[in-house]
Amino acid sequence: MACPASCLSPSPFIRQLLPTPTPFLTASCVALETFIFKAEAIHEAFPEANQICSSLTLTHGEAFIQGSSLSSRDHPLKELIECWDCIRSLVDKANDWLRKTSDVQIKSCESITWSACDPKKLGDSEQMVLTNSVTENGSTHFIRGLRLWLAPKPGCKAQVLGFTDFCPEGSDTIQSLINRVNVEIDRGTLKGRILSLETISAPVVNGNVECSETRWQLSANEDKPHAFCLRVFFCKQANIMATHIGVQDFVPFLGDEGYQGFSDLVERANSWLKGETDIRVTNMQSVMVQKNDGPHSETGSAAFYVIPGINCEHPRESFRILRVAFAKISPSEDGGDDMNICPFSYENFTPEIVTPRTDLKPKERMEKMKETFAKASSFLRSSGMDLICAETVMNPMQFVGDDDSAHNDEFDDDEIKLLLTIRLYVNGSSNYNHDGNSKQLISLRDVGSRRKFSEEDHPGPIFLSRVVTRNYKYRWAVLAGTIFTCMTIIVVVSVVYSNQ
Repeated sequence: MACPASCLSPSPFIRQLLPTPTPFLTASCVALETFIFKAEAIHEAFPEANQICSSLTLTHGEAFIQGSSLSSRDHPLKELIECWDCIRSLVDKANDWLRKTSDVQIKSCESITWSACDPKKLGDSEQMVLTNSVTENGSTHFIRGLRLWLAPKPGCKAQVLGFTDFCPEGSDTIQSLINRVNVEIDRGTLKGRILSLETISAPVVNGNVECSETRWQLSANEDKPHAFCLRVFFCKQANIMATHIGVQDFVPFLGDEGYQGFSDLVERANSWLKGETDIRVTNMQSVMVQKNDGPHSETGSAAFYVIPGINCEHPRESFRILRVAFAKISPSEDGGDDMNICPFSYENFTPEIVTPRTDLKPKERMEKMKETFAKASSFLRSSGMDLICAETVMNPMQFVGDDDSAHNDEFDDDEIKLLLTIRLYVNGSSNYNHDGNSKQLISLRDVGSRRKFSEEDHPGPIFLSRVVTRNYKYRWAVLAGTIFTCMTIIVVVSVVYSNQ
């Protein structure tokens, strides 16, 4: 039976790399399964495609310390030193894998950050629910890895990935960082085709922006200074010079019904792109930024900001903006399909709760990355749309429904829960129903009761998009119910004894 035309659209798969603690190196990294024509083709080309890691597999090896390799003989004390890969060593690992893998093309790449209140829960690249501590004297642990979004492309030569970080200093803004990138491009230090211009958040420690760190810890009590850095990913090519880059931000406006949703930002971006004929969109990114004290249009321009601690008396408004990064078209570029992406749309793929039917005492669980990715890959195959770029979006979330206590063992009010979702930017219009506000709210919406689903059924979403706050409303209800129950028991016992 012939494969339909929609199946010919290459589906992406993921390669992701996690930083590794000394004295170990990660022996297994994740490549998610996808299907092109037939599954065997992928398995033959990518032996690890059907090996999904739920935790780090560790083997003895060399330790990478800020890009330098140390053996056991050179550093006898390394067994006592806990150090982690810097981003450069992760890129080196990615290039080692790319050299051994043919017929693939990098569609997008991103730095992805996992967080947990318990450091033992880090290292699982399949997890989709993260936690941040909001308890007194609590702390949150972070780990940052590299995620490559790849598409099969027969005959494609092995790509060599490069990157350069630009960190703010003094009174720098996002625009001044872009100017610095363009200065380096003019000097010829960036040779190759730019893949993405990524905005990453990095902690500021003792006045230093820790941009290259892949592991850090933050206290919940204290205000935490952070900075936005620009990370430029590019494919190294000696005969191609990078061209000037830029970004265009789309900030939600306030209307009669509240702030604009993300779909409104995409519509505005499409209108803007219609008048831009000399640029190539490298990537699109939804960035959480804090509202400036100045004009609304300047929201997102600041390079420095502060994440307030739990004792901060002045809350800060945050917005999810759409940042479109682009590069000027050079004469050497052939004007391929990625030169004109207008109109474009986006698709969100959300992890959902499933309940196994096979267990005698079924316990609900959240979908893993491989399951959510399978839905994204299926969409690309069935729709025939071309993938422009992809990103992993972090959404503040809250479990809601009739039985909120079902997850008390795993989540509590001393943690902020964050849900990772997949967002694909694709060519063409979409009929998908996009909802949710792009401005963070300070209260919960009424989303109705949650239904339970099995893995055989279509699972239902249970997260509340773009909502963040500590939720104490059930504590008072539980306390009142407990008091009422105790009083009832006392009255009943008194009546029984008085009758006797």
